[in-house]
Amino acid sequence: MVRKAYVDKEICIGCSLCNTICPEVFLESKQNSEYGGDFKSDTVNTVNHEEVTDKVDDAIQQCPVQCISWRDESSGGETKLTTKKATQKHGEPNH
Repeated sequence: MVRKAYVDKEICIGCSLCNTICPEVFLESKQNSEYGGDFKSDTVNTVNHEEVTDKVDDAIQQCPVQCISWRDESSGGETKLTTKKATQKHGEPNH
């Protein structure tokens, strides 16, 4: 399985926190005409996202709108994968 980070631009608010946490994978937010000129983050496709798994997981965990996830690229990017912490509801303790 080949995992890549994915940003759901329908949800993304363009805060660039992901880029601050993991600039190797996440591009700084830019205005996106496909989304009414709103700022949206995106991912770099020229690096192996698996090489910075901990940083991507941290970005997933800290995203204020939970728009970042892992995708299984071997299935054409259609299979969404998440970390246990990323699927946890806000306010619930870590177990």
